[in-house]
Amino acid sequence: MLQLRNDYDLGLFNGDLGTVMAVDPTEQEVALALDDGREARYPYASLHALAHAYAISVHKAQGAEFPAVVLPLLTAHAPMLGRTLLYTALTRARRLVVIAGQKQALYLAVRDWRREARRTALGGLLDGALCFGWSRDGRTDEMADAMPDLGCEDLLGDPVWTDGG
Repeated sequence: MLQLRNDYDLGLFNGDLGTVMAVDPTEQEVALALDDGREARYPYASLHALAHAYAISVHKAQGAEFPAVVLPLLTAHAPMLGRTLLYTALTRARRLVVIAGQKQALYLAVRDWRREARRTALGGLLDGALCFGWSRDGRTDEMADAMPDLGCEDLLGDPVWTDGG
């Protein structure tokens, strides 16, 4: 089973994986053995938050690891194929990855053919060519006095260099 959303009452979180060990129709509960060693009793009324996990998507597997991963790659998946998705899929496996599909699809994923150059202001912020400030709009006079508008120098401060030690 795969937990699809956080359930703080049960202590189960989105992405938790486990095995159904028993079904108790009298108590209307399902006993789960979670992959992290925990056990949980799951009420029937909450079963909508579980899904079969014999095969799950890369997106749902994020953060989890498995002994083996079978990764189907087809050109029909072209809109989703990219280096980030491929990396995420490959890093889910502890020991074995099997890629089944078309070489062209693997090429498209590695080449990341659809990615456009990223347009960010990070370079300008770091070299001081740009400055980002916050508007005073929405702040009370008390907040404005406590948080005056800052210049770039005040936001960035002096650079700190370390030798990595």
